Amino acid sequence: MTGETKPYTLTALNNETGGFQAPAPSRPFSFNGDSWGAWELAVRYSETDLNWKPSQLLVPGLQLAGITGGDERIIAIALNWYLNRNVRVMIDDNIVTVKKGTAAIPNRDGQSLNIVGVRLQFAN
Repeated sequence: MTGETKPYTLTALNNETGGFQAPAPSRPFSFNGDSWGAWELAVRYSETDLNWKPSQLLVPGLQLAGITGGDERIIAIALNWYLNRNVRVMIDDNIVTVKKGTAAIPNRDGQSLNIVGVRLQFAN
């Protein structure tokens, strides 16, 4: 949001995984109000099938170990504030929808919830 770029590491050292690294604020946060560091807005969507071999439950007269767990969808919205290279404040909001059911009545029950998390991270 403030114009900094996120460097991407194709391969990493010390058996760490590569990927996007935290942006380095071009103007770190200062208490006198000259700079507010770097801001980042992130959005993620995920969808998960919680069923395991549900077709086995449909065999009449057999007790098989299928699980009808349903479906789960998550929309995650995050606001990250990088005060400097070593300090980050994160506010995350996860909007979760779970649709449950049985083999006879799929998606019978459901639950929606909102999970909000705040984290302060110090790094080297």
